[in-house]
This record gives sequence, C-alpha cells and structure tokens, in this order.
Amino acid sequence: MKLSLLLSYFLLGISCLALSQETINNEINATYLSESPSIDGIGDEKVWQNLPWAYEGTFTQFIPDNLEPSSYVSHIKLGYNNKGLYVFAKLDDPEPATIPRELGLRDEFGKASDRFALIIDTYNQGQNGTYFGVTAAGVQLDLFNSNGNEDVGWDAIYSTAVQFTNEGWQLEMEIPWSMLRFSKEAAPTWGFNMIREVRRHGRELATWNPMDAEIDGIINQSGKLKGIQNIEPPLRLQLYPYLSAVAGIDGVNNETNTNFGGGMDVKLGISESFTLDLTLIPDFSQVQADDQILNLGPFEVQYDENRPFFKEGTELFDRGNIFYSRRVGQVNRAFVGDVPDSIEIVSTPTSAKLINAFKVTGRTPKGLGIGVFNATTNKVISEALASRNANLPEYPDSLVQVSTEYVMDPVTNFNMVVLDQNFGTNSNFSVWNTNVNRADGAADGNVFGSDFRLRDKNNKYQVSGFFAQSNQYHHEGASTFRNIKRGYRYTVRLDKVSGNWQFGVNRNVESENYDINDLGILFFPNEVNHRGYLSYRIFKPFSIFNNAGVSTNVNYQRLKNPNEFQQFSFNVNLNLQFKNFWNFSTGRWTSPMDSYDFTEPRIWGQKFEREKSWHQYVWVGTNQQKRFYTDFELWGFRRPAWNAADWGLNFSPRYRFSNKLSVSARINYARIRNERGWAKQIDKKEGRHIIFGDRDIERVIPEVFVQYTMNDKMGLSGRVRLYRSRLAYDDLYSLNEDGTTTLLSPEFLQAEKLVASNFNRDFTTLNMELLYRWQVAPGSFLTASYVGFTDNFWEDERYQGKPIDFADNRFTYLQPMRQTVSLKLTYFVDYLMIKNLL
Repeated sequence: MKLSLLLSYFLLGISCLALSQETINNEINATYLSESPSIDGIGDEKVWQNLPWAYEGTFTQFIPDNLEPSSYVSHIKLGYNNKGLYVFAKLDDPEPATIPRELGLRDEFGKASDRFALIIDTYNQGQNGTYFGVTAAGVQLDLFNSNGNEDVGWDAIYSTAVQFTNEGWQLEMEIPWSMLRFSKEAAPTWGFNMIREVRRHGRELATWNPMDAEIDGIINQSGKLKGIQNIEPPLRLQLYPYLSAVAGIDGVNNETNTNFGGGMDVKLGISESFTLDLTLIPDFSQVQADDQILNLGPFEVQYDENRPFFKEGTELFDRGNIFYSRRVGQVNRAFVGDVPDSIEIVSTPTSAKLINAFKVTGRTPKGLGIGVFNATTNKVISEALASRNANLPEYPDSLVQVSTEYVMDPVTNFNMVVLDQNFGTNSNFSVWNTNVNRADGAADGNVFGSDFRLRDKNNKYQVSGFFAQSNQYHHEGASTFRNIKRGYRYTVRLDKVSGNWQFGVNRNVESENYDINDLGILFFPNEVNHRGYLSYRIFKPFSIFNNAGVSTNVNYQRLKNPNEFQQFSFNVNLNLQFKNFWNFSTGRWTSPMDSYDFTEPRIWGQKFEREKSWHQYVWVGTNQQKRFYTDFELWGFRRPAWNAADWGLNFSPRYRFSNKLSVSARINYARIRNERGWAKQIDKKEGRHIIFGDRDIERVIPEVFVQYTMNDKMGLSGRVRLYRSRLAYDDLYSLNEDGTTTLLSPEFLQAEKLVASNFNRDFTTLNMELLYRWQVAPGSFLTASYVGFTDNFWEDERYQGKPIDFADNRFTYLQPMRQTVSLKLTYFVDYLMIKNLL
C-alpha cells in the first residue's frame, strides 16, 4: 500500500507539470548606473538626478479596502550596477510631521512606524521571494518567504537610509548582489513587488502590483522587474568571526565559571544557487532561557528554537514535524546498552555540547530546492552510583555504593536531506530523509518520505499529501543490526484556498509504531483522524467593519490499533475587525459525546474516559496604532458530569511612552476545578492499579517586557517572567479496564497509605533577561546580555493547593539563581568588501 501511495504522488506531480503560471500584470525597469550613489536618503546626487522615475502614482490597497487605489502617491527610481540593486523612493504624505516612526530592534515588524519594502523573486516562479524593508524610523526588516512560510530569522546585509521632507519621507536602499541567489542570464526577468504601509490613518498597506486578498499567496502575485543586463552572480563568501566572554554563576551549587573564546560562522555560495552555512565553535550563551511550566501531561514540553543558526534558513526542512531542531543538543537519554539495575543516575548535564553543524540550502533556476543539514554532538556523561560487593572480611557479602560515570548519550550525528521541486502555480513535490546515528552501539533512527501540493492555474483549489516511514534500529554488534520498530504515516487533503468561501477535508493515519522523535517531534501515534472545515470571509470594508469571517471545524478521531473511538468534536468561530481597527473574536468548541484518552493512563492499551464538555472564549483587541494598546481574552470550560468548571483570562497591555521607550505586560491566569487526571501507578502481585484524582489547579504568569531603543543601530531590552502553579488533589479513583473510574475505598487508601494531598505540587520559576545590542557596522554587532532563571517545588503541605496569595512572602522567595553574563562581538567580513578595498 505504501508503494502505491508513493507512485500516486509521482503521477500526480507529472500530471500537473503543464499547469501555467498566473499572468503577472505590472512591469518596471531598472536602469544601469555609472557609479554607486552614497546611501544617505537624500537622493540629490547626479547619478539619481539623471535617472527618470521608474514609477509615479498610487499603489493598490491590500488592506483595508482591497484593490482600491491608495490614498498616497509614491515615486520610485530603480538602478543597478555590478555591485547591486539601488532604490530611491519619494513617498508623499500630506502630514509628514505626524508620520509614525517608532524605533525598534531589527526585524521587529509590529512597531508603530510607516514602512517601505521590496519583494524580489529572482527565479520568477511565484513561490520563493526575499523581502527587504525599512521603516520610517530607519529600522531594517527582512525575511525569506517560501510558499507562504516566512523565515524572519533570515538576515541580509544591505544598506538603507531615510530622510523627512515637507512632502513626506524618502529613502535609499542598496541591495548587494551577494545577498541574492540568481542565475547568470543576459537579460533576466524577476518577480518583483513593492509594499508601502501607512499606519497613521487606517494602517493602509498597499502594493505596486495589486494583490487580491481573496487569492492565497503573496509571491505569486508579484509583478516583473526588467532592465537588468549582464550581471555576473558574485562569489558569495561571508565570514562572521566572534569573540566572547562568558561568566556563569550557579547559585544552587555555589559555583562560578568563566570562559573566554572565539569562533566563526561562515556563509559560502558554493554555486549561483546554493549556500553553505557553517558554525565553528558555536556560542549560544546569549540565547533566551526556556519558559518552564508545571507539566502534568504524559508528553514532553515542545520549546521554541532560540539559537540563531537553527532558526535561519530552515524552511526546506519544515516537513510534518520530522525536523525538530531542539533535538540537537538535547539530552535524549539514548543509553549505551541497557542500564544495569545496580546503576542509579544521580545527575545529568542539561545539554549535549555541539561539536559542529552545517547546512546547505538553495534552489536552482528550474525550481529544484536542495537542503542538507548535519550536526554532531558530543557524548553526555552522567554521574551515577554503582552497587558492588565490598568484600570486607567482617562483612563478606556487604554491598557499597561507589561513584562512577555512565554514558547517558554517546556521540551523535543528526542529518537531513531534502529535495523539493517547484512547478506550476504554487505547486511542489518533495522527498526527504532524516538519519540519527549514535556511536557505541546505541539505537539509531531513520525517517524517509515525501509530500506534495498541487494547485490549479488560478491558485484556487489544492490537493496535498504526505507520506513518511519511520525506522528505528538497535545494534547487536559492530557490523550487524536488527530493525526493532517500523511505522508509517500518510495524510491526504483537498482544500479550496481562495475566494470568500473556503473549505477543506483531510484524512491522517499514523500507525502504532510510527516514531520520528530521534530528530522530529510526535506526541502520540496510532491514530486515524478525519477533519473538515468551512469558512466564509469578507475581505472588503462594509457597514462598520473592515473585514469579517466565520468558520466551523469538525474533527473525528479513532485509535488505529485496536480500532476504537477516541473523540468527536466541532467548533464555530467568528472574527471581526471594525473600522476603528478594534478586533473581536469569539468561538465555542464542543465535544458532544464521551471521548477516550489513551495517553493519560501512561500504560499502552489502557484508556481513560472523559465525559462530554465544551469550551468558549471571547477576545478583544484595541487599535494597535494608539499609544496604549491591549488585548483581553476571557475563556471558560465546563464538564458537567464531573462538576468541572474552569475559567481563565489573558490580559496584554502595552504603552508606548515615546518612539524610543515602550513597556508591555502579559498576565495569564487560570483556575481549574475538578478536572480528573493521573496521579500514581501501583504494581502489586494481584495486579496493577492506576490511580487518578480530582484536582484543582491555579496558575498565574505575570510577564513584563521593557524596550528602550536609542537609535536604529542601538537598543536595550529586558524581560521578567514569573510562573506560579499550584496543584491540589481531592478524591482518588481507580482506573477501570473500560476507561471509567471508581472512587477508592477508605480501606484501600489506608492499606496503601494513599493521601490525596501527597500528590499536591507547588511550582514557581522566574526568568530574567537583559540584552544590549549595538550594530557597530553593517552586519556586525556588539551584544551584552544577562540571563537568569530559577525554579522551585514547594513540599510544605501548609502551602500546597491553597489559593495563590501575592502577599505571602513565600511567593517571592526563590531558590538561588543560575545566571549567565556575556559579552560578544561579531564582525561581518564580506569577500567583495575586501576585494573592493584592495
């Protein structure tokens, strides 16, 4: 069956190769410049004065009034030479003194400032494009867009400058050819668009080539850039050497350590289309600490990736969760051999040291994308206690505990290869493979598969699919191995992705042995899931609204083996934006029949019955252009059969004191009553008892973020996050074979010495971060950071399970902190810069 699925993928791909690209409307020409202008935003140099306007007029609105003319006139000049592409834009505005120009750090798209940007699709295929932008405050914004997925971590080195005049504001931009991937052609035609956002009145966003909001996609709605001739793709070699000084203070163990080091990241264009990214002696000392939570579920917590090398340029690897970069450097507990019963693990490092990592990414002129990722981590040594015979004369059979070391994880190599072919209108077909190879005979993992997306020439309907097979191997010797587990997953779906009415259906099947967690992330396989959705959206203003949408989803889920019912649910959601740019959303999720959870019991094959329930929310967001902005969400949950009643709120105010200083906060509060969950497992000769309990949870998470930006090159930001969660158990139950629960008798509780309060937990954690960043030169940064975090479980029954009291001095008491202070200088060195200097 798997073979036939793969064959059908290939046939579907071949059948759509003839689909034609949607017609592009506007064309614009760039003119050769005899010399490079200085980038100061003034535009009074002779090289600009002699150049005619390539475009003068009004762009077309994307929002709020889609496809209507913009209210503002824009004047554009485009030039090029052997160094790069140049833009001079004069943006008229009748009220230049009121143009928003809030400062921010690079790539902060949400700031209250007008902006101008280019989108360049050098292969003119309508699927992949680079975004180069600048705000009225001079802050650069860039990203890489691939099939609608935006990689904000992608950073280019380009020059911009802005100036304000009596007629509005204007800018200059220089984009070096080394920042673009393109083929050698005498007179290429590139996909091209320009974006202008005016936030003061209605947050108008307009584009040079019109973009229809009813059509899915951005890059596919580009115009054409012509006029560039005989440009040679340059050698792309960029070096990012760094020096760092790091001090670590472990308050828990009362230890201090310092480290002075250096290293380098390298970007090398190995061809006109492909780039090698390499990190040598990586340094992640300035990475934000993970936000810890009290995890009551049966699965791991999925954390965001904060390491720059693993965030940038990974869009090719984003395939059905098979690539979860946090696995690299994670302690995976892939023990070398079986852990003897006499070994007791005492302590384990929190991470595995990264030895090296590289990735090769790019796409050919014919649309073939190739991605190769490889990383190697060092072995993880744990401290352990081993029992051995003391062999003392007076006690010949005595055992003692001796300190030893145990290999928790061996040296491990992580690898992924992707081939992705674009064709037609936003269509693609890809194959990929991941491998995790561990030394010293530990288990290895392998996943291979393919996916496709096929769209009609009008970009309206879509058929897509996914197939993967996972393999895990256990080595029996130096040259032999046996397959211990093999599984598969496939997904097929049909969607209408454009227009007012949109809908879709899909089927997803995962076998019971499907396991991608060596390099990917998967919480629970062995499922058959069917989902359908229907939505109606209004994109143009009407009555008191800018836009509106209503949608409904239906989900039906079964266990695959054995074939048992899991869950049926549906939801309805309403989203509105008013003409004053306030937003409103509400929705209700309903599970109208009892469902079965096969993971909460923590035992394979055992299920837990959850009674019918519903969840409802209301969310309101004010106008983001105002100095004060907030959004507020109130939600409630009910499970009547258990008398379970939950409610919570999220409140996120923000105040902009000036264009340089802003303060924002977020308060998350939840109060959960009479939800039933796992507490303990008791194994006895007569059988196993899985103990559940009714539990109350109270959780509060206050967070404050302060940002002070001195100018477009220098800024200071800080964050403080406190997490507090209290868990209190009440009645205890025994889980039955049919998934129901039975209240435990007083006799059983007394015999097993079970007391509900013994399962109570009280968890507090604190994160504090402070970051200073100064762009000392294009692409070069001096950063100083402070990262501190701590956590603590309270074991005192006097405090467990009681309502959180901010006046309680124990609330503010925490364990000593683990802190890191670092200073890092990264300097950008480009081969072309050196060549021009010489």
